[in-house]
Amino acid sequence: MSETIALARVLSQVPLFASLPPDEIQSLVDGSHVRTKEAGELVIREGFHNDRLSVLLEGEVSVIKALDTADERQLSLMGQGSFLGEMGLFNPDGLHTASVRANTRVTVLDLPREDLYQLLHRYPSMSMEVISTLTQRLKQSDNLTIIDLREKNRLLREAYRDLKDAQDQIVRQERLERELELARGIQASLLPTQVPSLQGYSFASYMTPASAVGGDFYDFMRLPTGQLGIGVGDVSDHGIASALLMARAVTLLRVEARHGPAPKETLTAMNEDMMSRDHMGMFLTILYGLLEPTTGLFQFARAGHTTPIVMDPNGRVQQVQGGRGQPLGLVDEPQLDVGQLELQPGALLLLYTDGVTETANAAGELFGTSRVLEFLERAGPDATAEDVCQGLHTALQLFRGEVIQADDVTSVAIRADRRD
Repeated sequence: MSETIALARVLSQVPLFASLPPDEIQSLVDGSHVRTKEAGELVIREGFHNDRLSVLLEGEVSVIKALDTADERQLSLMGQGSFLGEMGLFNPDGLHTASVRANTRVTVLDLPREDLYQLLHRYPSMSMEVISTLTQRLKQSDNLTIIDLREKNRLLREAYRDLKDAQDQIVRQERLERELELARGIQASLLPTQVPSLQGYSFASYMTPASAVGGDFYDFMRLPTGQLGIGVGDVSDHGIASALLMARAVTLLRVEARHGPAPKETLTAMNEDMMSRDHMGMFLTILYGLLEPTTGLFQFARAGHTTPIVMDPNGRVQQVQGGRGQPLGLVDEPQLDVGQLELQPGALLLLYTDGVTETANAAGELFGTSRVLEFLERAGPDATAEDVCQGLHTALQLFRGEVIQADDVTSVAIRADRRD
């Protein structure tokens, strides 16, 4: 017992777990496993399956890529309080992306994957710490890769001039695939795995990134008040940088929404956090609202996002009117559009990103809001939420034809059941 208490005391000093209650930390320790490795021994081996997060309680380790090969390089040194193996947790195949070797005698605490996932679910703010570390390590890895590439290019110019272009292409492709794989894992772990099950309502969603990873997101949150929080957002641009900011935006929304304020206050708090950090000129448009299941009242706030569309029980379709509002992450006090609507039995609410209306065909025409309205009118009042999301995606594909998708496309439909 005294040993587990001592381990809990050490774990509580690790930044990732410092904000947890003592009973949560003790529970983590009780379900963990302690390992000791001597200098020179491997703590983690690249390419092996990962089902745990390791915390370095004592000693120093080196993080090494391509161990025991001609391309071996040291990525970083880590000391007491560092956590290891987090990259493998977010990889779809669960494999370690680098090896970790003990420089001194080390003591490691291994936390099971499922325990960590459950903890991230209960304490969303911890996701911010994990994402921040992942971002820093990705940047560090990129910097080291660039240095390594420059040296290889110099040698290739001297000895293999005719092979330089082909070799550069291979190296760039490998790096891109590695980054995309990590980014996919981050996004998949943060977005909803299924739509809510709520009596009197049905939900559907559809997301198609323009590239392997995107900047769009959506979320459903059951709140202590009994309301359902619904958010749809769009980070400027798309790709790796957008995916990382999108991951942070999802986490911020969940953290602030659980405090229970009105949508406007939730978005204001998100903007304050974004303005305190450097996002390299990127910004976020978002619509966040609260659905009251008993009345169908949907109160929302928009920050530069597309306005919602409602189809009433008789099939009449209209775009909700409102001010434009300003995106988050650009100014300290953005103007936000605040509104509300009543989702009557048999009515349907459609939320979407501008990738829907800005889808272009070969003639350069945009799909536009008018075609969204026409699509819903054709779908009719008997269309399910799933019919709307799937049908809208099909309509966009047919309109676009052979033109490459230029922006992420996301739609969320909420249908209030009819009452007989």
